[in-house]
Amino acid sequence: MQFATVQYQPLHPTEGSLMLYYDQMNVVAKHLQAAYTPHKALPQQTTSDGQPTDEGRVCTAISPANTDASADNPDLGKSYTLRELKQRADWDEWRQARYTMLNSYQEQGMFSEPMATPAEANIHHMLWRCVYKLCGTRKARMVCDGSARQGTITLGHTFANSLDTTSERLFWAVVAHKNLVAYGADVSNAFAEAPPPAHPLYLRIDDTFRDWWENHLHRPPIPKHHTVVKVNNAIQGHPESPRLWEKLIDRILKTIGFKPTTHEPCLYYGIIKGNYTLFL
Repeated sequence: MQFATVQYQPLHPTEGSLMLYYDQMNVVAKHLQAAYTPHKALPQQTTSDGQPTDEGRVCTAISPANTDASADNPDLGKSYTLRELKQRADWDEWRQARYTMLNSYQEQGMFSEPMATPAEANIHHMLWRCVYKLCGTRKARMVCDGSARQGTITLGHTFANSLDTTSERLFWAVVAHKNLVAYGADVSNAFAEAPPPAHPLYLRIDDTFRDWWENHLHRPPIPKHHTVVKVNNAIQGHPESPRLWEKLIDRILKTIGFKPTTHEPCLYYGIIKGNYTLFL
């Protein structure tokens, strides 16, 4: 798994205490960084023996360095269709963003080799969403069309625990009350780390996949009768994927020593390397 981390440092953290906040804080931090102009930190304070203190420290969100967007970029936050992208001057960069998405899926073993359509197969379309993120990154995400009109066959359970607003507020109240250090992290293509849905799933090969296969990977052209790829992992858009991911991360957290709290199954606690730690 790949993690993009954001760190918040309180002025006086409690010794030996740590809190981990998963996923959303990373997004919030990037949005805040895009919304506010940089400000100057207060002068660094020191103790009587010359050691630096935490006074004057500024909370900083770490965003990707390889962006070419400025705060007044009119494209920030917008999404585009394939037709719109092909008319843009930066089409080649958007094309590369799609390659990047498919490269990450390949590293995770998401798809099989192109194949002929099996009899009575559960086939869905590849859906693309291209967004100019607020941090300036061109993001292309490919998911499956798991809508009811596609005739989704779901043999497994789809219920997954999710955080409610009350528990979210409670978490930050504990952070403030105990003055803890909080870290945020995000997992790239999290669902793809989980096993596939109960019923075998296939996606219909589209022009973007064919372009990536032949022009980026330099593989032989896909035969016309090879129209689908089998999905080997959970994929965003399928109704079973949230539960499959939750079961995976729940097992991992319990293995390393965390336990879910009684009334909020999305909040875990444990003593990790001697530190009392919460994980949301």
